[in-house]
Amino acid sequence: MEQTEYKIYKGLQKPLVLFGLKGPNIIWGTGTAVTTFLLGAIAYVLFGGWAAFITALIPASYGTYRVVGKMKHGLHEKKKDKCILIPKNLISRL
Repeated sequence: MEQTEYKIYKGLQKPLVLFGLKGPNIIWGTGTAVTTFLLGAIAYVLFGGWAAFITALIPASYGTYRVVGKMKHGLHEKKKDKCILIPKNLISRL
């Protein structure tokens, strides 16, 4: 019998980059921009210019802080336990 080889497409193995944002940070950046725009527009209609500026400044600053913070830690969130983990014997004798 002959063995047949099939090529498996594994992708580019590189993260998606858009405007300097990589991977999941694109979603955070887009969400920040959309939220800032919507809250600013609603505040402008209801209260006027300065209130809209201050209202839009809050989600913009938080989103920027969050995106920059995530970019410093890499693309994947990893938990760093600050304790000693002791594995228990999971297999018992019969």
